[in-house]
Amino acid sequence: MSPGAKFTLAMFASALQVPLLFLALGVSGYMPSSTVARLAREHADPAEARAAIARELDYVRTSRRQRGYSHLRPEQIGVTVRRFRSWQNDEGFLATTTIDCRSQSRCTVTADALVPYRTATRSVVAP
Repeated sequence: MSPGAKFTLAMFASALQVPLLFLALGVSGYMPSSTVARLAREHADPAEARAAIARELDYVRTSRRQRGYSHLRPEQIGVTVRRFRSWQNDEGFLATTTIDCRSQSRCTVTADALVPYRTATRSVVAP
């Protein structure tokens, strides 16, 4: 490879590294989607379910004993649909976990993964 081609390749590669770094820092490492779904099923009242889910997310945020570290804060769970992107959840890698806790109905949790552990590409974790 010629020196000019190496320079051009290095210039474009370094220009991509900075946006990818900021993107990686904004995504949480692990989302415990099966635990969140279990908590949503156990509590019929959405306020109780939100409180239990917030405690679980706070535990994941403050504890490194689980499989990864999360940048999520408990106050990010509201009464509207929230999508949490993470590098990994219980469904697979490059994942999205959707938590819907509206005040009139039970909480629902849906976990999706771009690279699933199982053969399914989309899985509804909790009704």
